Amino acid sequence: MNKLKSLKFFFNNIIVTPVIISKIILGQKSSQINEISTVSKITFFLRGFKNLTYILFGFVKKIDVLFLTSNHYEVLEDNVVYDKFVTSFANYVKNKNKTYKIARYTNDFIIPKNYFSKKDLINLQEVGVLYSKLQQNGDFISSSSLTSDFLECLKDLELSKDVNPLDPTYLLKFIRQKDIFKIYLRKSKVKHIVVVCYYDLKSFAIIHAANELNIPVIDLQHGVQGKGHFAYNYWPKELVQASKLFPTHFWCWDKWSADVIKSWFPEKNNVIVGSNVWMKERIKPKPKVLITFTAQPQEDAIPAILIQAIRKYKGKLKWCIRLHPHQLNELEKYKELLKKNQILDLIEFEKSTYMPLSELLNMSYIHITDYSSVILEAMWFGIPSVVISELGKRHYKEQVPENMLISAYSADSIIEAIQNLESKWVFDELHNEKKEDFEELANKFFRYDG
Repeated sequence: MNKLKSLKFFFNNIIVTPVIISKIILGQKSSQINEISTVSKITFFLRGFKNLTYILFGFVKKIDVLFLTSNHYEVLEDNVVYDKFVTSFANYVKNKNKTYKIARYTNDFIIPKNYFSKKDLINLQEVGVLYSKLQQNGDFISSSSLTSDFLECLKDLELSKDVNPLDPTYLLKFIRQKDIFKIYLRKSKVKHIVVVCYYDLKSFAIIHAANELNIPVIDLQHGVQGKGHFAYNYWPKELVQASKLFPTHFWCWDKWSADVIKSWFPEKNNVIVGSNVWMKERIKPKPKVLITFTAQPQEDAIPAILIQAIRKYKGKLKWCIRLHPHQLNELEKYKELLKKNQILDLIEFEKSTYMPLSELLNMSYIHITDYSSVILEAMWFGIPSVVISELGKRHYKEQVPENMLISAYSADSIIEAIQNLESKWVFDELHNEKKEDFEELANKFFRYDG
């Protein structure tokens, strides 16, 4: 992968290497697309046409901060839909008497009526899609390194046949969205941009536009940022500076995550060691009665060894399985799988899938997963994780204390790990860190105080 990152690919004279690599990596993940009603599609494009007209003719409000996020980071709490990464920063901006808009992306085009800041939404997803469809011209301009070196790198990645990393339609969509976002940013006089997940197409587009306009952008950590993550591991310094596809700042949950980025990011002082504010504020002392499995968005989301372990378990704790937010539209499919294996009545499934993760962790005694970043969140709650894949161990072994990360690659070893943890609980208050001053850390990026 590092060799591929060192190559330069151009599209319309813009270095698009990170865009191509992101498409390669993200294209390997399988997830069903929600069925979208005709009414939702019509509403989507009407919103897009309206907002596109406003942007092109300059009828947009001036704002201080733009947030870019997605609906799969949302949680329902007290009948209000919050974004678990954006909300704390939006409240901070509001308390500073600054204005903001939230560009919220979704696969079903539906805006929840009880969204925590609905009046502050801006429909940039609709604008980007519509503008991309209206602008179809573009030429592919490649560097000479696009032949043997590129093909040799691809051999090692075992790509799906459905993934075309050099799809000109995809790259043209990036260019067009960058163009319209630049118009919006310039006319709305945005001063700061906050993105969750800098490495997908929409974020690349708005980051490139922002860098052309010298607008600072911060990426909020939303999961594991270790050496195994393509977006947060090594990037060549020259590519970072020349491509204009990287944020100017990173907000990290801990020093370990920050150090991985600092090892390659040129502006090391712009890597801020903060925390996962939303989750840490929700840690509460409650009876721990659950064994919680968090699934990953992969074809074998509920593996056979987990099903076997549930059947074999004779202890007093209650099992629950939580699907990944990307898999909510597959809930019935997995419910049938659990029913077929005669364990649906032995576990909590649907409720735990939709329950806020913080509420679930407050009741969890043990956490089990393939390699979910919930391992980190469980650690903050004082909960050990049992990883059932080598990838999980590899991702977190340097970041999580050894006795908080237990490997178990068979049903019997999962049961053994659970029994060992049940026999003696030693993990409460193990990983409590000093409470950071969120406002002081946020000021490092926004610079509203001093």
